[in-house]
Amino acid sequence: MTMLWSLDDLMGYLATWSSVAAYKAARGEDPLKEVYSDLCAVWGAANDRKNIKWPLSFRIGRI
Repeated sequence: MTMLWSLDDLMGYLATWSSVAAYKAARGEDPLKEVYSDLCAVWGAANDRKNIKWPLSFRIGRI
């Protein structure tokens, strides 16, 4: 699957991960704040759109 995302789109997607919620609950802080500046440094302008790719798979069958 391929999407054309801005940095804000990517950060919004990462914020939906259960591991991010678990980190917030355990430590009381947002782990995405820690990586945002690193991502900004390699992303370029925040409104630049980049191709984001990840595998999409389905398990389809009948019981």
